Parts: sequence; structure tokens; C-alpha cells
Amino acid sequence: MAKASRKIMHIGLVDADLLCNGTRHPNLALLKIAGYLKDNGYIRKTQETSKTNVNTYELLTNESNFEELQKLDHIYVSCTRWRN
Repeated sequence: MAKASRKIMHIGLVDADLLCNGTRHPNLALLKIAGYLKDNGYIRKTQETSKTNVNTYELLTNESNFEELQKLDHIYVSCTRWRN
């Protein structure tokens, strides 16, 4: 029996702390998600990565293009600090 083909996924990761003045602490949730994706065959999308037929993930920042965001299949957002 033939193996079913899987859809190519493009995933965005957002560190909410970086969107407003940043923090010195690493975002462990996003590090774990990125590690899981890398272990499962995803590659980190960079400016030089032009392949569209592979699973990718990327860190989204304030400079991210809105049209590009609409092409993502999933976006994960995490914040490491508590705001009062």
C-alpha cells in the first residue's frame, strides 16, 4: 500500500517579548517547539532559503511582511514574562 503524501507545512514562531523592547531571558517554549520541528525534518527558513517544497519554520519579528504571514499554516506565540 502506498504511503499517503503529507502536506508541506510552513510555521511561524513569535516571541511576544521581542515585539515590545525584548528581554534577556530565552523563550524556552519556542526553543522546545523549534527543536521538535528540527528533529522532525523541518528546516529554518532564512533569506537564503528559497525552497518551497520542504517543511519550514521561522522566527517572526516586527519587520515580518504581512503578505508572507498569510502564507503560513500555523503561528505559535509565546511570552516569557508576566506583565502587570
